Amino acid sequence: MTPRIPSRMIGRWVEVNLYPTTSGTTVYFRDISARKQAEQAAVEAVNVRDDVLRAVSHDLRNPLSAIKGQAQILERWALRRDLPESELLVRGLRQIDAAAMRMSMWIEELLDVSRLELGQELALRLTSTDLVQLFRQAIAEHQETTHRHQLHLDTPEATIVGAYDAPRLRRVFDNLLSNAVKYSPQGGEITVELERQVDSAGTWAVVRVRDEGVGIPLADQSRIFERFQRAGNVAGHISGTGLGLAGSCGIVQQRGGAITVESREKQGSTFTIRLPLPVSSRRLVSVA
Repeated sequence: MTPRIPSRMIGRWVEVNLYPTTSGTTVYFRDISARKQAEQAAVEAVNVRDDVLRAVSHDLRNPLSAIKGQAQILERWALRRDLPESELLVRGLRQIDAAAMRMSMWIEELLDVSRLELGQELALRLTSTDLVQLFRQAIAEHQETTHRHQLHLDTPEATIVGAYDAPRLRRVFDNLLSNAVKYSPQGGEITVELERQVDSAGTWAVVRVRDEGVGIPLADQSRIFERFQRAGNVAGHISGTGLGLAGSCGIVQQRGGAITVESREKQGSTFTIRLPLPVSSRRLVSVA
């Protein structure tokens, strides 16, 4: 009778590999408990982080909404009064409103990047969206925040309508426009080109955002859409999180589109977005 030898492997992870040999089979056992414990700890840490992000984002949304709401109410009040300080007051209130909007955008970007990092798809809510109208509104609002830049839209189309998650797509546009302003500290023109293109793969809305700013070094361009990645010529000099482009890329790609960049240092950057359109998009009615 073969004596029983107490196993020390109970409650541990063991990797088993079997290899055929000329005389039979060779079996190798390897204790991988430490690796599995580290993986489990990493998963738990990510879960804790996500719980914290959800709680913080929920707690921040309410005061941010209150700030935006009060700023807009006071702006309307100031516009109805013929006071010497009205223009200055309205400008300040619009800056407060824009700052609150940026904070809301950062919260949503952080949550989206966290979901994409875990391999989760974003729950896109697709509605009929006119890109011309969406971009005109975004440009007008961003122009209110700067006097050193001239933002304008160049498009031959009266409407370009497709099915998109309008709030998230607006966040993508806001991110590109705010980056164009931020990374052009000396001012200059920011041109948005919007057109319809047809190729063998289908019909596309093509958006290009051009600036005359600091540009992106060639060595950094291949990683600029990765989270927490920033160009070497701005890190430490111009504030940023390295999350906006990563989140924007995830939103565009999940909708079946693509986002790319062409840039030269000290000569500016051009970000291009391609978004799918229905073949009959000219006949769709824009939803205001």
